[in-house]
Parts: sequence; C-alpha cells; structure tokens
Amino acid sequence: MVACTNLNLASSHDMIKCLIQAYPSALLGPPDGYTIHSPVYMIANHPEHCVLMPWVATNYTWVLDHERCIQAVFALLRMYNQRQRTSCSSTTIKDFFEAYPPALTKRRNGMSILHMILRPQECEVNLFKWMAGQCPSSILLEADHPNGNLPLHISCLLLSMSGSSNSNKICKYLIDNGIYSLLPHSCIARYATTVILGTVSTSSKQLVYTDE
Repeated sequence: MVACTNLNLASSHDMIKCLIQAYPSALLGPPDGYTIHSPVYMIANHPEHCVLMPWVATNYTWVLDHERCIQAVFALLRMYNQRQRTSCSSTTIKDFFEAYPPALTKRRNGMSILHMILRPQECEVNLFKWMAGQCPSSILLEADHPNGNLPLHISCLLLSMSGSSNSNKICKYLIDNGIYSLLPHSCIARYATTVILGTVSTSSKQLVYTDE
C-alpha cells in the first residue's frame, strides 16, 4: 500500500510489481477491511500506476473477482476519462478488458460502457465500438438510478449539448446496429419525447444520420 501511494513515478512500476509478486494478497488490503480503498483500487486510481492494471488482470484475476475490488474497474475508467492528465489510454482499457472480460459486466450505477460516455471527455469511438462488440447486451442495460438512461440516451444528450463528432458517431453506431428494434417501448417513447421537446436539436439529428 505504501508503494502505491508514495512511489508516484512510472519508474517505480518494477518495484511495485516485485512487491505484488512477493505478496499478491496485499492487493486486497487488510482482512479486517480497515482501509477505505484496497491497494488495487489505489493502483487503478493513480494517474501513473493505472497502466499496471492489465498486468494485474492477467496475473491476479482472483483479486479483481473480490467484492472489495469492484471499484477498481471504475477507477480505471475514470483515469481513462481524464487521459489528458494520466497515462491511461484506449490501449490500457482494451488490454484490461481482454485480460479480465468480467469487468465489462460490472455495475456501479450502470455498466462499464455507460461510464465511458458519462464523463466530460468523450470516449473514443473505436473503443466504444470494441466494448459494445465484446458485450452487446451492455448497450441495452439501463443505469441504476431512477432515470434509467441507456447509452443511446446519454449519447443523444451529449450530442444535443456539444454537437461533437464522437457523440454523433456513437449515436449513429447504436442506431445502425438495430438498437431501436430491441428497446422496450417505454425507452423508445422516452427518447422520442426527448426529441420532440427539443433536447436533441434539428442540427444534431441531422448529424446522427450523417455518414462519415
């Protein structure tokens, strides 16, 4: 744990790996759960050390299976969403999910793919498509809060606010992949109401269907 918090440079990664290899169960933290966050969460939530998570997932899958470590998945996604200030990249995220596929179905107010587009800095389109391809059901699962928004709702909302190319392409991907035919009628009605009320502007709707 001290290594996770006090060795802040990328050059300390070999030292951290060595400590983990010597005592891997330390990634879970003390048995009594005295600490608020597990050391593996601290690694995932660190702007430099987060790139170690694919290595952790490859070699210590059982750590990530522990209920105390669910938060580590979303901490890593947070580092990706802040990637202008961290070492986390789309390669880090892809390598992590490839090494630990169950992370795609972990939930904390929605599944992983929803968290990729909730943050101010948008998810890269190719990464979103890759994640959706790995777990197609994730684009149909609502967030856990009362609004129950799907990735399509979030993407359309972001598109209406920013008119950005990324949101446009993600919306188009969701629509082109037949999401309307699979959605419950209540979800279709909610989206239609959003459009009618003008949350998604005319220019934004045109962007959604623009081939790029």
